[in-house]
Amino acid sequence: MRLLTVGRRLVYPALVAIMVGGAAVTYQTKENAVAAADRVAELRHLVERERIALSLLNAEWSVLTQPSRLQDLVDRHPEDFQLASYGIERVVRIDALPWPEPDENDVLGRLIGGVGR
Repeated sequence: MRLLTVGRRLVYPALVAIMVGGAAVTYQTKENAVAAADRVAELRHLVERERIALSLLNAEWSVLTQPSRLQDLVDRHPEDFQLASYGIERVVRIDALPWPEPDENDVLGRLIGGVGR
């Protein structure tokens, strides 16, 4: 009987210590999960903010590169751009363009056999 009492005196505190340790590990795991969830929410918020900023930049770029706006800028500041318009005589068919002579070391050129000529 005395051995049973001594065993209980050793087992019960050990079980209580194991339960307290398990509770501490569970609490720490929960805190880590909450911190990770907060970080994920923060990153999602940052990603959404960057998407909005990118959308605004794309819209601004679209406005800035409108052909009518660019033509107006060229018309107002011709000395800065020094662009010359070209007429229809500068537009030619592709077969009117000069082709370079084939190179004997051009393996790919030999394989396709002068495609486009």
